[in-house]
Amino acid sequence: MIHNHYFETIEPVFYFEKIGISLSNTYVGRMRAFDNVYVGRNSEPADVFHLLVGGDFVVSADGKVREIAFWHPKPLLEKTYGPLPQSSDLFERLAKQGIARRIPEPRGKTDYASCRNNLPQLPEKHFRLRYDANSTTRDRIEDLGVHVRDIAVDLGLDVTFRDFYLDRRAVMQVSRVEGRTRELVFETNLLENGDLFVKPSEAFFDCKAFVAALRGSPMVKQTHVYDKAFWTNDAAFLLEDEFLAQLSVGFAKAAQARPAAAAPAAPRR
Repeated sequence: MIHNHYFETIEPVFYFEKIGISLSNTYVGRMRAFDNVYVGRNSEPADVFHLLVGGDFVVSADGKVREIAFWHPKPLLEKTYGPLPQSSDLFERLAKQGIARRIPEPRGKTDYASCRNNLPQLPEKHFRLRYDANSTTRDRIEDLGVHVRDIAVDLGLDVTFRDFYLDRRAVMQVSRVEGRTRELVFETNLLENGDLFVKPSEAFFDCKAFVAALRGSPMVKQTHVYDKAFWTNDAAFLLEDEFLAQLSVGFAKAAQARPAAAAPAAPRR
């Protein structure tokens, strides 16, 4: 049976607030479809999340109601396969982590319709998503990835970070950029529950040797070690000396690499 659930925040919880609609470039028949516009932000102390059968909302201490999502929706008309993640499952996990706590249904009537009926129509070229704050997961991978970033930048490699989007993970990527060519050198993903995925690129690493050299760390999840990647149970793994030493080898190779020369143009006839 499906039920409504209510949770109060203890620590910040990242969500996407729906702030309006805007004409998209997607057509349904001859009509252009509207797309939702979102802002990513963190909850404030005493915010209460209302996880309802008809949608998810957050109610702030001043009584303001906002319609929200915890995963950014896929682009219009893009198919979704398999079961969708459930916000109630997310908050059960957050409650176990001490980030939120379940509460009884708040007293009084909450006007959910007001935030849906009053959504403004924004200009056509308005942004579809803006981040007003980083998730705590994104901040953590940036903080603990400082040595990874420093090694990469010193060698002339490019480092980028991505926050929650279609799933609740923060991503750190190291790439080699030459003109308009971007090659991925290394990627790590940090989940909201603290698990970290580590994956070097085969183009610049001996991945099997990389994994073999690091799988003995107590932070590595032995049941989640693969030939060319692995999971750890703590993002502090990014500070491990042996990990940084192994990473430096692949980064140096990537920094020295040059793109293959373009084939000469065929002679004109």
